[in-house]
Amino acid sequence: FVLALTISCSAILSSCSTGDNKQVVKIAVVGPESRMTGEFKNGIGLAVNEINNNGYLKDKEVKVKYFDDKRDLSTGIEVAQRIADNADSYSAVIGHWNAFINIPAAAIYETAGLTAITPMVSSPDLTRDNSKYIFRLVPTDKDEAKKMAEYAKNKGYDNIAVCYTDSDYGRGLAREFNSACAERGINITDNHSDFVDQNDFDRQYAKWEALDTKAVFIADSLPYAKDLIEKIR
Repeated sequence: FVLALTISCSAILSSCSTGDNKQVVKIAVVGPESRMTGEFKNGIGLAVNEINNNGYLKDKEVKVKYFDDKRDLSTGIEVAQRIADNADSYSAVIGHWNAFINIPAAAIYETAGLTAITPMVSSPDLTRDNSKYIFRLVPTDKDEAKKMAEYAKNKGYDNIAVCYTDSDYGRGLAREFNSACAERGINITDNHSDFVDQNDFDRQYAKWEALDTKAVFIADSLPYAKDLIEKIR
């Protein structure tokens, strides 16, 4: 993350100066405030401190401004446009958190010629157009699904059930995993989204047992998938 931030800072530099004659490299960080606290925000703070304290950018100082997109499409687009309208003031953007916001926002940053790095979004659509200014730090859903299908094949899991959260991320990852399994001759015994209650889970579990299911693929993120993992175990 430090390396990516340093590269983006060096690529397009702002011309603001501080009182000690240091140029300010401003980074916009965008995402839902509720998800940017804790480890994520602390990680950015550590990266910025390391860059500034070790003189990686010589006479330049990195500063970060946070924007809350509220995990809302309209708000996210409005924030992205506001940042793009002030592209000369920012060296790069880190964000957004959700694909349904990040993908249209990326088009805005691309048009503005503003470097944008997403630390979370795994949708292949984000970088499918070979953008010049849009970069990802995580594998795509297709890449993840391929690796997981290869792992299942090597383990001999020939019958697999898929549980996915009813979101862009969950549906997209489940779709890619189904496709990757089909290419490797792995049978998908069931696709199920979001259990309603314990009875719903018990019915699906009984179905998996009846279909000789050897493993369950969960297309969801932690900590939300924790309860389902515990139920299956």
